[in-house]
Amino acid sequence: MVKKASAGGQAKGRPKTQGEKPAAEAKRYHHGDLKEALLDAALSHMGMTRSLNFTIRDISKMAGVTHAAAYRHFPGKDDILFLLAGRGFKLFTEALRRARLDQDQDPLAALRDQAKAYIHFALHNSTYFQIMFSKELLARKSDCPVDGSEDSFRVMESLVEHLMERGIFKDMPLNDATTTVWASIHGLSALALEGYFEQAIAGGGVDDLVTRLTENIFYGLCKD
Repeated sequence: MVKKASAGGQAKGRPKTQGEKPAAEAKRYHHGDLKEALLDAALSHMGMTRSLNFTIRDISKMAGVTHAAAYRHFPGKDDILFLLAGRGFKLFTEALRRARLDQDQDPLAALRDQAKAYIHFALHNSTYFQIMFSKELLARKSDCPVDGSEDSFRVMESLVEHLMERGIFKDMPLNDATTTVWASIHGLSALALEGYFEQAIAGGGVDDLVTRLTENIFYGLCKD
């Protein structure tokens, strides 16, 4: 409790001991908000720079805390990237699942809706998308897999399998068919992020672009 100032002096409070955290920082750390603040700072930094190159000091400064406090949560940059990638894949998988709800009525249209959801996610969550499919994570995939990184592929694979069971897609290895669909949609998403379809998107929107570009891709997999 701070004492009131006397007539001849200034108010004095409890002396700050050596190494004591500022009150605001101590409060955030105590309530577990610091970890989220650092993750938000990392996303903001990568979004502004369009690069995954950052240091713990960079994001500590953005979050308004000492780098020593940040290191208590994240020993290194990779720890942040892997956690954010896992969150990104969770959001991504949920978006793909929502897009295939009407697969029994028209599975080919459902697959096209998944393609739209895929590209919409890339455009509206570009930083997550960049992290999720980065070379940094791919290089460590075998020894440190990202949580949920395979789930989005399985959602797409399930729909492709449904198309094959219905006799709509040609008979071929399921993984080959799914990889063809995935690589095509991912390629379109990556190009859209780089601005290659700006005029087309401005003219007719993302959904119209996806419908036109995926028509030949999907029908190439269909039986005659």
